[in-house]
Amino acid sequence: MRIKLPILLLALSACKDDPGVDTDTDPVVDTDTDTDTDTDTDTDTDTDTDSDADTDADADTDADTDTDVNSDTDGDGILDVDEAAGDTDGDGTPDVEDTDDDGDGVLTADEGGLNQDTDGNGTPDYLDADDDGDGIPTLDEVTTWTTNPFDPDTDGDGLSDGVETSVSGDADPTTSTDPLDADTDGDGLSDGDEDADGDGAWTATIGDSDTDGTGESDPNALDTDGDGLSDGDEITAGTSPVDTDTDNGDVDDYTEVIDRLTDPLDPFDDHWLVYSHPCVGSRTDTMWVEDAGQTVWVGCGTTTNPEGLKVSIDGGLTWSDATTSPANFLTTWRVNDLFRAADGLLYVAGNDTQGSGRVISLDTANGGAIGEVFTAGNFTWNSFTVGTFRKTPAGDMAAESLNGYDVIYKAAGTADWVDAGDWENGNGSYQTLDMEIFGEDFYGVGSTISQPPVVQLPPVGGRTGFEMVGVEMSPPGLFAFDGELWDVHVDADGVIAVGVNQESNAAVAYVSVDGSDMYDYSTWNFFQADSLIPGDPTWFRGSCRAGSRIIAVGEYSQTQDSLMMVSDDGGLTWAEEFFPPGTTAVQVCKGEADGTIRFAGADGFYGVYLP
Repeated sequence: MRIKLPILLLALSACKDDPGVDTDTDPVVDTDTDTDTDTDTDTDTDTDTDSDADTDADADTDADTDTDVNSDTDGDGILDVDEAAGDTDGDGTPDVEDTDDDGDGVLTADEGGLNQDTDGNGTPDYLDADDDGDGIPTLDEVTTWTTNPFDPDTDGDGLSDGVETSVSGDADPTTSTDPLDADTDGDGLSDGDEDADGDGAWTATIGDSDTDGTGESDPNALDTDGDGLSDGDEITAGTSPVDTDTDNGDVDDYTEVIDRLTDPLDPFDDHWLVYSHPCVGSRTDTMWVEDAGQTVWVGCGTTTNPEGLKVSIDGGLTWSDATTSPANFLTTWRVNDLFRAADGLLYVAGNDTQGSGRVISLDTANGGAIGEVFTAGNFTWNSFTVGTFRKTPAGDMAAESLNGYDVIYKAAGTADWVDAGDWENGNGSYQTLDMEIFGEDFYGVGSTISQPPVVQLPPVGGRTGFEMVGVEMSPPGLFAFDGELWDVHVDADGVIAVGVNQESNAAVAYVSVDGSDMYDYSTWNFFQADSLIPGDPTWFRGSCRAGSRIIAVGEYSQTQDSLMMVSDDGGLTWAEEFFPPGTTAVQVCKGEADGTIRFAGADGFYGVYLP
């Protein structure tokens, strides 16, 4: 094998003759000029101006050898390459180094990243000064209102935070609601429900018994219309929170819903509580009311089934047989009259259908102990069924016959009843259909179908035993008429007597005038129902006074529908009032000073009129 050594030696000899240029510190002679500032062994093809130790020019600050696209200089979750090339909030710190790019008080890292746009306005939250678009700058939500900057309705009540704080969109900036409380006024309705149009302004007209309320309830008022019911309670009851009397029935919503338990949407029942008592028949003969109406006694009288005495201790809502000792003593009685005397006993009059009892006393404070008062005798004058019984404070007692002229009397401290039928000072007497006492005096009314109507008054000089004076109430001559007076009411304001003009088939009422001569019929105020309702036969059966109002009740004779007339000027003028629909004939009324009136009538009707 031959080796070509001369050629190799020639090459080495050539290198030795050209030492070359070496400007850096490596052991190799350069063929170029190494002008970079790094420590590599050859001249770079780029200009490396960064301060890291890699071998090329980077756009990042790490030690790798390429540009880093995942860099996040400020650690806010938004990559540097995605952050705006500037200073969004103008605070002097570029966004790539600013942890709160928009300066809204919420760190960029907490604003949901690159794509979260709460209000959908096209600007991501981290660059949006009002993230939720409620009109309140996010910075103010965080520092001032403590509302949720990512929820335009922090409390979820249907009103935006801007409207609630009056910062934005509030038509009435003078008022505001609590953006952290869905029910600012605590009335049970959300602020949004009350401010239905969401404009921040309360607009309404408050109604009353004459006008209807309109508009919204006030989210800053517990009771917008001021009727005593909160706005929430009104919605529950179905009433209007902007109308004090939703049904325009004359009684405010609170009174109906809370006090009376009437229907606040039915104008007719604003003044009425209607119940039923168990003495069902064509009439109610007697009723006694006490304890401000909580205790009501009703007698099952001439036409009823069953018989006996019934009592309600809850104002007429429920009824039961009266407690007696002996038990069930009155279950066979037809009770025509009730009277609580000054001695505290309740006197029950009528007749025992299974015996001869006519009047008994009932000690309601002592277990219903029964006391005998009057038992039918063997003569006409003392064997009748009792229509009315009265006992004066001094103890004088009288009872009149339900169907005849007879009257019996028993003076206080005496043992026997006496015949008092000839009660007008020996001049004869009239039939008595009702009797009353005032002080120690007896009053009555009566007559028959063939006689003039008569009011029976105490003698002018005082009575001796049982005495009254009959005053015929029909004018003499051409205008005279026959009639019956069925009820008398006596109090400190005078006497009321009601009944019927038999000739004209019209109800009549007489009212004594204070200071006048009661013994002169022409001084009384007189009313005949056909002056208001001509052509309809009518009859008054009962009367009472409630405050300054006089009431007469009865029926339309042909239809047996209920009839009520009232006078507010002492019987001078009258007007018709109406019972609840469907009420038939009414015979009894009891009035109170506050204007409350209680009624009883046919078919077990018991009603309370509330002023």
